[in-house]
Amino acid sequence: MFHFRHKPRGLKNSTLITVISVIENYASAMMTLIVPLYLYAVFKSELVIGQISFVSGIASVIITLTLGFLLSSFSRAILYKLGAFLALGSIAIFFILELVPEAYIAHSLWGVAGILTPAILSLYIRDLSTPEDLPHNQGVYSAVVNLAWLTGPMIAGALISFFEFQQESIIQIFPVLSAIQSEYFLYIMPLIIALALYFIALFIFTWHKFVIKHPHLQESEKSQESDQVHHHKYLGNFIEHFKDKKRTLSFINQSFIAVWWIFIFTYFAILLEQHEVNATHIGIILGLISLPNVLFEAFVDSFMKKVGGSENALLYGYGFFFIFVSAAFFIGYENIYIFSVLLILSQIGVAVTEPLQELQYFEGTDEKTEGKFYTIHKLGGEFFSLVTPVLIGIGIGIWGIDSVFQIIPFLFIPLFGILFFLKGRN
Repeated sequence: MFHFRHKPRGLKNSTLITVISVIENYASAMMTLIVPLYLYAVFKSELVIGQISFVSGIASVIITLTLGFLLSSFSRAILYKLGAFLALGSIAIFFILELVPEAYIAHSLWGVAGILTPAILSLYIRDLSTPEDLPHNQGVYSAVVNLAWLTGPMIAGALISFFEFQQESIIQIFPVLSAIQSEYFLYIMPLIIALALYFIALFIFTWHKFVIKHPHLQESEKSQESDQVHHHKYLGNFIEHFKDKKRTLSFINQSFIAVWWIFIFTYFAILLEQHEVNATHIGIILGLISLPNVLFEAFVDSFMKKVGGSENALLYGYGFFFIFVSAAFFIGYENIYIFSVLLILSQIGVAVTEPLQELQYFEGTDEKTEGKFYTIHKLGGEFFSLVTPVLIGIGIGIWGIDSVFQIIPFLFIPLFGILFFLKGRN
């Protein structure tokens, strides 16, 4: 039986989880801006970036498919530490990046870490919440984490500009940094800061240990019957997963949000750069994309109650999102800043739908069976994170990046049909 030991140090476990998540998400948010620009600087090809993301997506899908097994076989502390070490390893490889295969490895390690650590921290929030408190805690947790995604890209953009213009002065102070190729110096230095943040989060997690006797980690849950359910009846679990409306809505919501974030954090930065927006402004714009999430996600619980539950909240959220995204692409790119403002406003809708990914899954399951369906629950987002970069890369190669972005509103037309169909289903 696994146990999490804790020595009280003046902070609640839930507060520590939030602190760790914020630090780690700062590192991830910074890397989400830095890595695409760095890869584009090295390889000069959107298609290559798509291929790198595809390989990384395969690794992410594999880890997602095995997540249920990992959760039933290892303590969450071990899985979190594994994810943190993979993130540190990926940055170390980015430091010496020269060839595409190295980028495959680095991006894949980062992708796997991006599955493990958020999943484990999210489950800790579930463990530390009562059923009554879960909607509120999930909203607050999402809002605090999104604060990192608000300011992280801004900090990364400012750092890129700073290191670009102060490179010679910094090398004079620290001659050892002259070993870094000058054209990549402005990206490597912010990556060092991201590395330090990942290390700090890991240190805090290791220093504080948590007492969580979760049912899925107990020997009673590791019976032969449970093993058969998890490992030998995957197809049956898959079918059963979609018999529940809440779990199905969560799966669909997660899939579309995955597509949206791929557009924003992988290719929107490149789109802005091609429209001659400087790195500082790119960081500010990508940071402001997360501003509505920070402002509104903590109030999703109250909004849900006013509109009659999570299903109605999902429809309202995507409706608001669709209006502003459509307006952005109708106006076009003549003024890239107005276009960006409309995309930022569309995030108010995402601020409603994003916390519902986990909430609706937990509404549709209980603590004893959450591991049974958790792999399937995470699969939708990972599958679309896998195929979207490849499709976008091919589309950019044929029609150009401006044209590819204009298809986004049309992706949400079938979404509304599916959501309305499911809303009327028992």
